[in-house]
Amino acid sequence: MITEQGLSIPEVGRRLSIPKSTIANWVRAIATGTLAKSKKVVSGEEMEVARLKREIAELTMERDILKNPRKDLPLFPPFPLFSPVCFFNTDTR
Repeated sequence: MITEQGLSIPEVGRRLSIPKSTIANWVRAIATGTLAKSKKVVSGEEMEVARLKREIAELTMERDILKNPRKDLPLFPPFPLFSPVCFFNTDTR
């Protein structure tokens, strides 16, 4: 936007809701050639491996939480969640 449309760094920051210092860093990196576009092609197998690793990490975390429950929370509520008395009217008038 800055180089193609000639907009100022603060204007681009306002339009994209990004701090102007971040945009200035990007412009400087492009000018010096340190911000290169990635040309790495990711295969389907690599994507699947990454997805499975994320899933394993999530399941491991869930297992650890279930394995070590908090000791300060009661296992069951101290009172019944509902009572049959609430549903039946015993008054026969």
